Amino acid sequence: MFSTKNRVAFLQSSDLRLAVHAYLTATLRGLDCEPVQVGGVADHVHLLFSLARTIPLADLVKRLKTSSTKVMREKVTAISVGKPATALFLSVNQAKMPSPPISSIRRSTTGK
Repeated sequence: MFSTKNRVAFLQSSDLRLAVHAYLTATLRGLDCEPVQVGGVADHVHLLFSLARTIPLADLVKRLKTSSTKVMREKVTAISVGKPATALFLSVNQAKMPSPPISSIRRSTTGK
């Protein structure tokens, strides 16, 4: 899970939220990490994916946060007529517990 800086509801626009989700999905695929579920709400994003053997988790998180923040700054600046965005993603949470079935994880990330 990535949260926005200071948990600001930065992703209120469904168009911007979908763009963020699509960008993160494409980035994961580009790093050979197959996305299972990408979603979230106005102040955070959930990512469920298979971690490739070729990239350490810390490196993946760094690349996702750095590249997505850069792209979203450009998009938001264009949308907001010159007002630069602050950092999009601030933190990451890693669960260190036994893995539940994928279906229950999907329900918790989508509410369905």
